[in-house]
Amino acid sequence: MRGFGFPDCDRNELLDLFDAFRLRSRMTWAEMISAPRTGLGTETIARDAVRSVPPDITEDVNLLVLRTGRRGRVVGYRRDSVFVVVWVDPKHRLYGG
Repeated sequence: MRGFGFPDCDRNELLDLFDAFRLRSRMTWAEMISAPRTGLGTETIARDAVRSVPPDITEDVNLLVLRTGRRGRVVGYRRDSVFVVVWVDPKHRLYGG
C-alpha cells in the first residue's frame, strides 16, 4: 500500500522510529507484551481495520502495532523472535485505533 513506507517518513519520524526499535532491541517479547501499549508495548489490531492486507499475510497472522513516538506507528507481525514490518505509519493514518 502506497504512503506507508520508510520513504514516506521525514527525518524526525525516522529518528523516532529508529529510537523506538533501539529501545525495544533490549527487551524480550515477554517484556514488550506486558508493557503498556501506549509505551514500548504492543497491541493487536483486527485485519479489517486496515484497508488492504497483502495476500501473503494469511488469516492466522496477528497484526501487531508498535508505537514510534507520539503519533507514529509500525504495523507488522511476529515470526518467531522477529518483528516483520509491513507498514510504517508515522502520521497514524493506516487504521483508526
